[in-house]
Amino acid sequence: MGMHYLSIYYTYSPEKVVFEPAFPVSGEVTTEGRIQAREIPSGKAIKAVYVGAYEGLENVHMGIEEYSKLSNIELADYCWEVYVNQPGEVENGELETHIYYRLK
Repeated sequence: MGMHYLSIYYTYSPEKVVFEPAFPVSGEVTTEGRIQAREIPSGKAIKAVYVGAYEGLENVHMGIEEYSKLSNIELADYCWEVYVNQPGEVENGELETHIYYRLK
């Protein structure tokens, strides 16, 4: 797996955002203070691949939530975004983000 940064979102609203920035590691991890190791549990998820400026990600999240409601799919209490490339590496319109919503 290449080094892709990610964010795990627990709450996202105009009033409050609760998230953890993260990156994948392999092997043992020594933690200290606020730095913690976590594992995203395996299981089924809805995945969307978005290419474009980060400002468009909200529409992807809204689309996944609408799709899950129409399809009677229950989502877990969190989602995560994997940033395949970064600003400065590519133009904003070429940013690739993978969005995952774990299913209950």
